Amino acid sequence: MVLQYRLRLYLVALILMGAFSGLLFRLWDVQITNQSLYAGQLSPTSTVTVRVPGVRGEIKDRNGATLVSNRLEYQLVLNLRVIVKDYDPAAYGRKQRPTVVRNVRRDGLTTTSKVTDIATIVEDTVIGPLKEMGLEIDLGPVRGQIANHYDMTWPAGLVPYTLPLALTYKQFAMLSERSLEIPGLQPQAAPVREYNYGSLACHTLGYVRKADRTKDLDDLKALAKSESPESTEAKRWLRNDHIYAPDPFGFSAIERSMDQHLKGRAGEREHLIDQKGVYVRDTRNVLPQKGYDVRLTLDLRAQYIAEQALRKANDGRGIGRGAAVVIDPNTGGILALASVPTFDPNKFIPAITSENFQRYNKDNSHPLLSRATSAYAPGSTFKIITAFAGSLARSKGMKMLNQYGCSGAVTYGKNTRIKCMAIYGHGTLGLQRAIMKSCNCFFYRYGNDAGIEQIKKVTDMMGLGNSLGLPISERSGLIGDPTWLQTNRPGERWGAANTAHVSIGQGYVSATPLQMANVAAIAANGGKCYQVRIVDGIEEADGTRVEDFAPNVLFDLTEHGVTPETIATVRKGMRDVVNATGGTARRARLNDVLVAGKTGTAQYKKKGKILNSAWFIAFAPFDKPQYALAVFVEDGKSGGRVAAPIAKRILQELFRGSSSARFSKLVDAQGHFDTHSEIAYEGDLWTVPEGERDTADIVVSVNDPALLGPLDTTNSEHKPQSSEVRERASIVSPRESRER
Repeated sequence: MVLQYRLRLYLVALILMGAFSGLLFRLWDVQITNQSLYAGQLSPTSTVTVRVPGVRGEIKDRNGATLVSNRLEYQLVLNLRVIVKDYDPAAYGRKQRPTVVRNVRRDGLTTTSKVTDIATIVEDTVIGPLKEMGLEIDLGPVRGQIANHYDMTWPAGLVPYTLPLALTYKQFAMLSERSLEIPGLQPQAAPVREYNYGSLACHTLGYVRKADRTKDLDDLKALAKSESPESTEAKRWLRNDHIYAPDPFGFSAIERSMDQHLKGRAGEREHLIDQKGVYVRDTRNVLPQKGYDVRLTLDLRAQYIAEQALRKANDGRGIGRGAAVVIDPNTGGILALASVPTFDPNKFIPAITSENFQRYNKDNSHPLLSRATSAYAPGSTFKIITAFAGSLARSKGMKMLNQYGCSGAVTYGKNTRIKCMAIYGHGTLGLQRAIMKSCNCFFYRYGNDAGIEQIKKVTDMMGLGNSLGLPISERSGLIGDPTWLQTNRPGERWGAANTAHVSIGQGYVSATPLQMANVAAIAANGGKCYQVRIVDGIEEADGTRVEDFAPNVLFDLTEHGVTPETIATVRKGMRDVVNATGGTARRARLNDVLVAGKTGTAQYKKKGKILNSAWFIAFAPFDKPQYALAVFVEDGKSGGRVAAPIAKRILQELFRGSSSARFSKLVDAQGHFDTHSEIAYEGDLWTVPEGERDTADIVVSVNDPALLGPLDTTNSEHKPQSSEVRERASIVSPRESRER
């Protein structure tokens, strides 16, 4: 009996062993011996290579504080080619794919044709299923964007489209698990630009735009047709099994000019797709690389102080429209470049909404305009340049008096009188006192004795009338002379009145606040004209310098005929402007730091009205200057009452010393059109010290009929060409009007 059970057990074991042996043999036969035979009978798999844009480098201030960085954002990317390929019209009750008639631009030509209605397909295949998953997306505002994105690339939909939607991490995780349920949908975590301090320094930093698919693909096609070594690589990305995702690009200011340095190196991901078109896994993943960091000369603290001074003036109302620039006079490095009103670059990431764009674009105060680098009539601040021109003229043997008389006006021609700000005149003055009193009559005569040619030579050396060569948008300004007048005003002749008006910063002359801050810096350092810099260097993430922009002296005025004695006299005159009784900028005086400066009040014409702009340029401390600055306020009635208090506020804060305070994000500074008679902070109005009278500079009205004389073409020291020329010259140059 026992033997019988034992035989059965052996038999069962033998059968099982045979079965397993047969199974193993079959597996070996299928997977090893005949693997290629059976693999050939399956539908082939495929791979799709996707270009991954590089990560942009950071933008930092001179001390390493990060102004612009990258943050991780969860996004939804639509592979439109896959969506269209997988689309089944019958599943959505349609007989065929939806189409629409649209203008399509390809290869530089625009044609009207019937094209796939990609927006409707996306609504059917993506938006509907996403709603069932609990994520509602309104496709309405971006229907046109999706259509253009799809139609304007060739092959159609070559570049994936990123929905302007930031997902939460919970939504991203959910969609990552269920993305295979929706063909063509790809959740991704991608770096996006972050402007850490909001609108701070927005006109300097600029902003980035979403990748320009049309331009990038056009460039790619052109590169593929060229004989460049990169043509082979370009052809690879134009193949159907490759998806070219272009990089976002810098659209303005530093982001644009430093784009090639900031833009990172692209990576690649190779997706394995099975016979059903479903993603299986990544077969290759080359990570994108971060671009270089750009180190600026800007100082975060100085920039913050300058912007807050413009914003908080007049009990927080702000100046509305104006600029403040701070320069290191010992290196030429720009420490602050502030302009109001402002915009928030973060609103352009990943794409600005139509509402925000219209708000910025239709704002009459023009928040997208940098007033720090736009050109305006500089008014009496230009007298510093005229003073240097006189010294240059004297070095060439020209007759220059040490003193000039002021009786309240200078007569040019038979009936034309150009007045000074002092009704009864200033009497006889030397250069130092003329600067302190801002005497127009002195500089009318002083400038004519020096000559427009010498004034032009000084401005050329100091960078006026030309671009300063910065990697941001800047106006060159204008320094008129006989050659310019002959070219732009045929039939008119340059006369002494033209030179007189240029000598006091009116007429055919305009300059930017940045240029005038540089004038203050040159006076501060004894005549050295540094190359003005905003970029200090290009570096790796660890701080290793790749490229360095060291301070560079372009000209030394003392080596070209301007004597050190004249520079010293100009400096003393600027010191007296702020500190001496009767100076025009007493409102800029500090108790513990000796400030030197020059006020200016200039006129411009807008919509037929004559308006004023207030200026003040300064440097401090007087003996060993650390800062040079310029303040400009549109619709400011007086440089001494309006611009000087702002400069005082800036210098006060700068001289408080370094601070470890955390700087908050700044919201948009709003523009307005208030007329400023006086600037105060927190209700603290300046009062005239006992025994003094308020001597803040004023501007003489140019449309006073008593000042306008008949046409007189005699060209002599005291005879202008015509009252018409003088009126135009006194208001603003035609070029300046366009630049406004």
